[in-house]
Amino acid sequence: MNRKLRVGVAALAFVGLVAQPMAANAVRLPCPPPTTGYDAGPWPMFYVVTYFLCAGVTLGKQDHDAKGKPVSGSMRVHGLLACLLPWHVLHLHDHA
Repeated sequence: MNRKLRVGVAALAFVGLVAQPMAANAVRLPCPPPTTGYDAGPWPMFYVVTYFLCAGVTLGKQDHDAKGKPVSGSMRVHGLLACLLPWHVLHLHDHA
């Protein structure tokens, strides 16, 4: 490797690893005060993840049960609503 390329790589590494963090830490912006609002914890994320898991399994089961035929839009909507509203599952079997 020629000398100019080595010096250039070393300069970029210095700028990226040393100079940039030093410059970023030199500027202190005032932080906003902490909020004292509602602390929901992990539950909203839990509901989102379980909804997408349920929707994926439901739509996959619909495709598997259809055996290559197209699934109607109303059945797709019923499957997605069943993940949001569990009591809606009872009505899914009416349209089968």
